[in-house]
Amino acid sequence: MFSKIQNGRLVVDRRDVIRGGLAAGAAALLPAGMAHAKGEQPIGQKQTIDLGDATSVDVTALEPGELAVVFMNGTFVGILRRTEDQQAAAGAVDGAMSGETDDERTVNPEYLVAELKCLHRGCYVAYTGEAENAFTCPCHRTTFDAAGRVISGKTSKSLPFIGHSVKDGIVSFAEG
Repeated sequence: MFSKIQNGRLVVDRRDVIRGGLAAGAAALLPAGMAHAKGEQPIGQKQTIDLGDATSVDVTALEPGELAVVFMNGTFVGILRRTEDQQAAAGAVDGAMSGETDDERTVNPEYLVAELKCLHRGCYVAYTGEAENAFTCPCHRTTFDAAGRVISGKTSKSLPFIGHSVKDGIVSFAEG
């Protein structure tokens, strides 16, 4: 792995992003009955990163529309660098069952940072890359928009917000 922790920050090397993309492509070829189909892990990401002891991650290598998954505190957290279409769709409150606005769900409009677990049954969601239905729960087909809000399904609870800040492509997570 070429990524490393520098000054308490995980710096992701472009070679790791490429390697993660290749691994994700290989994983997409697995049979549908594997763990991913049951919601035991998120799918659709460019890369999965184990945060370890770091408190921040450099996501400048992500292109708009790409999702990186960070494993931290025993769960998977998604960092989605949203496209302009995803940002526009997330700006609309219509259809969001929780009634939350995008401004209430994001710190920086370019990024969504949320736990990738559906609160209905605890299944990890799949990233679709679409503007309006960005995430789906494989367990009961609940759909979430690019702000992590429920659009349709068996729950009215959004994907859990994760405390963070974003500056110059560095996502820093809140302590505790």
